[in-house]
Amino acid sequence: MTTINTIFFSTQFGDLEYYQVSNPDQDYGIIFIHGLAQNKEWFKAQYLEYNLNDYSWIVPDLLGHGKSDKPKQEHLYSMKNQAIMLHDLLIEVKMNHVVIIAHSMGGPIAISLIEEILNTQNQKSINIEVLGLFYLEGNLDKGDASFSSTIARYSLDEFETDFESFLQDLVTKWGSSAETQSYCYKLKSMGPYPLWASCKDLVRLSNSNKLLPRLQKCLNFPVYFVFGEDNKGFYSSEVLIKESKLPIIFIPKAGHGLHLGNPSDFWQIIKELISKMI
Repeated sequence: MTTINTIFFSTQFGDLEYYQVSNPDQDYGIIFIHGLAQNKEWFKAQYLEYNLNDYSWIVPDLLGHGKSDKPKQEHLYSMKNQAIMLHDLLIEVKMNHVVIIAHSMGGPIAISLIEEILNTQNQKSINIEVLGLFYLEGNLDKGDASFSSTIARYSLDEFETDFESFLQDLVTKWGSSAETQSYCYKLKSMGPYPLWASCKDLVRLSNSNKLLPRLQKCLNFPVYFVFGEDNKGFYSSEVLIKESKLPIIFIPKAGHGLHLGNPSDFWQIIKELISKMI
């Protein structure tokens, strides 16, 4: 039985904590890139229940999230710099063949990661091949950045001052469900600076209308755009994907947190598609 190892990885921007599972029977691995204010902790709960031990895994806390470092330098939280750290991590663990699963904010980070892999594959000590990408309600346009835009509108001083009241307003607006309470706890644990800095770059990229064209330039591997069925017709990016004739999959009985809301159907669908990639 493979085990989950918790490891720190030092980068030029700060230390990342990540979970690693090495399955010697597989010559490829999966990296899961989480969304804004999320972290890697979901993985342990689902690892055995949904037979995720069939794969090798890298599941990091992004910079500013979970137990990774939270430096106070705005540029470190750009999607590109997050991708550079993940690229260095893939090289460190010698993951030559990788499937990328990217959720929400993790989507733009995945695009930059793929660009890093393609731009540097002949210059690094290891060649990395992307076998496929799952884009889980990842940001593509302005409509995907409604929540992050509410944060990016603040100046840093304003957001740090209003942080507690901002969280309280979210509970009032969204209700006091366990899901809301959990997400607000993650936002609070993240803290105002990393949250604000991450949103500034995420909104900038989402508003640029360049994310999907950038991804399309890289597509020499399968990509699946995955939405929660509860959000069907909600996101304008769904229209962009359909106009580009790219594959869309809807997870039943799930909203934005696809792998958390309905993990049983989510992993059944994802594993079936992975089997076609390898």
